[in-house]
Amino acid sequence: MRIAPGGRLSKFRRSYLRGSDFWASFTPNFWSNLIVAAVLVPFLLWFVRSKTQKPGVEVVAQLLVGDDELHFSIVNTGRISFRTDEIFWKVYVDALNLPPRVLVMYAHTENIDGKTFWVYEKKLTDPLFSGISMGLFSIFLKSSYSGDPELRYVVLTPYGTFPKTATFDDKTRHPIIDTLGKVEVIRVED
Repeated sequence: MRIAPGGRLSKFRRSYLRGSDFWASFTPNFWSNLIVAAVLVPFLLWFVRSKTQKPGVEVVAQLLVGDDELHFSIVNTGRISFRTDEIFWKVYVDALNLPPRVLVMYAHTENIDGKTFWVYEKKLTDPLFSGISMGLFSIFLKSSYSGDPELRYVVLTPYGTFPKTATFDDKTRHPIIDTLGKVEVIRVED
């Protein structure tokens, strides 16, 4: 804004600032800018964050061919990292088709839908960073074992339950086995 000689605003600018034209255009623009800043910007920030920060966790098992040990590990497949004590995992192993020789201390049996499962569960006490896998436990198989066992998992985090399809019975608090994630068994040659 230029100030006329003598330190005063020009006659035109004084009349414009006092006139109804200025306030007629300023008031609606002010309110529309305020609405955009208060409503649209937070929504856009939430939308961008939800598309770029996707959590994801899976449980996989590795079986060395010729070995009788099945190694379970958890993999962070998402784009965010989990802090210490943010992950609680459960792995369900079909007790009839895959009876282990040695039990891990935090294993117990549950009868779900008429089937008996060994349930291995624990809270992950270390952070799990994006793209990293971490060993959970191992079970020793009987030497007569062959085939593909029914191995299921569920992982509970502050960002939700994984897999997203996992559901629990309201009365018994047991999971519905068909909705849990299937543990992928990776066979590795020596």
